[in-house]
Amino acid sequence: MATDLSPIYRFTLTDRTSAGTRLTQPVWKNDLALEYQPKEEGVIIHRSPAWFMVDDKRTMEPAGLKGSVIKCMASFVVADATFLEDMQARMEQQDIHINGYLSPALGEALLLIPAEERDKVAVLVDIGYLMTEVMFVEGDALVSHKVLPMGGGDLAANLAMELEITMDMAEELKRKYTFGIGQDQISVQDPEGQMVSFPRETVLAIIEPLVAELSDLVRDAIEEEAHRLNARSCCYITGGGLVQMRGGRETISSVVERTFRAPATPAVKLNSPAYSSAIGLLELVYESVSQMEVKPSDGGKISKFFKAFFTK
Repeated sequence: MATDLSPIYRFTLTDRTSAGTRLTQPVWKNDLALEYQPKEEGVIIHRSPAWFMVDDKRTMEPAGLKGSVIKCMASFVVADATFLEDMQARMEQQDIHINGYLSPALGEALLLIPAEERDKVAVLVDIGYLMTEVMFVEGDALVSHKVLPMGGGDLAANLAMELEITMDMAEELKRKYTFGIGQDQISVQDPEGQMVSFPRETVLAIIEPLVAELSDLVRDAIEEEAHRLNARSCCYITGGGLVQMRGGRETISSVVERTFRAPATPAVKLNSPAYSSAIGLLELVYESVSQMEVKPSDGGKISKFFKAFFTK
């Protein structure tokens, strides 16, 4: 998935109506869909506005305002056509028709970052198991999206290789490690059920250089787009790759030299940072289904709910 930022579009309303006419959504939305051509090869699966300007007045929602010229900054989520074709073929084999595609990154950003913070431009870093996403969000749009080829899985893989232990033991060891606090020994369970201990200094020598490398990548990605930020912009961090390690958020904050906030819990039960992307996608699906005026059943079963999005 790629996020492609449009140029600033300028629509002159006097071509259609007299100056000073109140704007309606189709005036700008139709043009946005028809006139834009993505810079990257692919298929536009989602478009969302960052901001509008009616004459000389900037606004997040132009509908109902009077004016003669409207400008719009919008972002488009572009998906690889081969991926879409492959998914469609696989679903058709199961006699399932796909009504549309949505972006987990966009859904996650909209769910975790409050609207008032997004209006000021915010940063969301999601450190996953295999990769890390750095997202800049303005309004309801992703205005920058970078994927870094490193995540929490790299820490576990290096622990497994250097200490000659299983990946399950390495993942447990990673999660038990605490940044900045002395632990003489860290114990994990081996496949036979026996407890095995490792000196903290040994684990530190493997984990902390990798976290410093990842932090440098995140810092560079943010600095490349830092011109979008202002003094009131906030940074958030989530994902199951590093945030669940005690002291992980504070450690990356010190290297990046920006204070990262922990987003508010998006769900009562699925409150782990590891579920942020999935919950964000479900929320975006729900919103899309609601806009199609298809309501989930009173029973609340997820299988029935998805019938509004995937239909046989």
